[in-house]
Amino acid sequence: LCLEEKQIAYRSVMLSFEKQQHKTAQVLSLNPRGMVPILVDRDTVLYESLGIIQYVETELESSVSLLPANRRQRARALVRMNEANNVSAVVGEVVYYLRRTAPDQINEDYLRVKSEALYKEIALWESYLDASDFLAGDSVSLADVSFFPTIAYTVRLGFDLTKYPRLNAYYQRMVARPGVQNSWPPHWLTSDGAKPLKGL
Repeated sequence: LCLEEKQIAYRSVMLSFEKQQHKTAQVLSLNPRGMVPILVDRDTVLYESLGIIQYVETELESSVSLLPANRRQRARALVRMNEANNVSAVVGEVVYYLRRTAPDQINEDYLRVKSEALYKEIALWESYLDASDFLAGDSVSLADVSFFPTIAYTVRLGFDLTKYPRLNAYYQRMVARPGVQNSWPPHWLTSDGAKPLKGL
């Protein structure tokens, strides 16, 4: 998404987790954790999403900047960029629990506590959109590039964003962007996937 928004040409290599392609010797030579994404720029290899998008912003030539010129907005973009990991954490806890626990073994009190943490986190991001179309102002920044994939995944898992009107409108704005359309995971276009968060 970052490369798309900055209009930088790239070649994407898709890996199958089901076939354990992310654990091959070739991938492990690039990232010993066997995780994606991985960016290879000539003789430089990066992994970890935040490191990659900062590198793309500062080291690769582009006429498009994803850091606002305004100092306060730039600071906000950097904070939100790093803060987006909190969404991944709360979503992950709920989804992991639901996927790993038999329906008749679910602890409703535990699930309620984790679900409330998810609602609270999403509501916080709703409040961040009270004065602008995007997370750090009126144009896409590193904050959006960092945050949007997580909220898109959350929606794919069945979470209902319509209860959060500003965030839902933001999601629709982002989905309509060519950069998002071009970087959408191919299997998302052909299947709905499981919906563990539906009705949560």
